[in-house]
Amino acid sequence: MSYPSVRLIPIFQNDFEKFRMLSVSEYATALETVSKISKQEGRQDAERSFTAAYHRSSASPFRYPFRIRTTTSRIAGFCWTTLRKKPRLKTMHLLNLHILPIYRGRGIGSSTMQELEILCRAKNVPIITLSVSSPDPRTRHFYERLGFEGCDNGYIKHL
Repeated sequence: MSYPSVRLIPIFQNDFEKFRMLSVSEYATALETVSKISKQEGRQDAERSFTAAYHRSSASPFRYPFRIRTTTSRIAGFCWTTLRKKPRLKTMHLLNLHILPIYRGRGIGSSTMQELEILCRAKNVPIITLSVSSPDPRTRHFYERLGFEGCDNGYIKHL
């Protein structure tokens, strides 16, 4: 299957403020919908989560958040990754993948995962892991369709 082309653009400190507001707003809406919490609670949780993930993910060249950009240069979402070095084995862990609602169902998430796999192969990272907190079965199906297998702590894919 052919997916639309996307680019992963690192989010650095100077980009963080302008990108944070969009991301927090979108994430808060998702939390409100999925978790059935108030808009204010969703915004507070999103702000805490986004800020914590940014600080965890910005320490090295392979540990940062990405903007997901379409070929028309529009921002379609974001993802957070971190590199975990287990004894003699590197693993990329996907902390969060968020596609903006207007881009969902268009293959952007699948393209993003393909780009992450290319990045991992270039960095000699043979494994991608992730956890799924969403109760939505479509989320689990999405990762399984891309070749991820369920494991104790979430999903894993060997490249």
